[in-house]
Amino acid sequence: VSTKDSFGNWGFWSSERFLTANRMHLSFGNIGEQFAVVRWSRLEPVAETLGRDSPYHQGRDAIQQIRLKVQEAGREHTTIYEIPMADEYHIPDLKPDTLYYISLAASTGSGCWGMWCEPKKLRTLPALTLSIVDIGEPYVTVGWVREGWPP
Repeated sequence: VSTKDSFGNWGFWSSERFLTANRMHLSFGNIGEQFAVVRWSRLEPVAETLGRDSPYHQGRDAIQQIRLKVQEAGREHTTIYEIPMADEYHIPDLKPDTLYYISLAASTGSGCWGMWCEPKKLRTLPALTLSIVDIGEPYVTVGWVREGWPP
């Protein structure tokens, strides 16, 4: 940090060093035909070592809210979920056999949001096709197949 006086002269740089938090890391849990479980975490920041003796100032990672952005591939509409802090979220109402781009950002609750993480691709499972194999007096035998799965 440096300051500028009323004559336009800059002062010396402070010796204070700051270590910012890494972006959030996004991963997936169970993925179904119409839902997906999304998980997130933050990797610990790594301080550089350049032979300087002054310590780093590091903020507390007190995340209070998550924004989860869901966009269907090829569509402009984006759905944003605002979620109280948790480690995962169950995204409802997705379409079967559809590609989505998922991203998230975190807030400490002061109205300041971090940067969106890189979007990750997610494809929901194709719907099951049900068929009746056999019908008898006391029974029905059914079968099902998930067309095109695994890809």
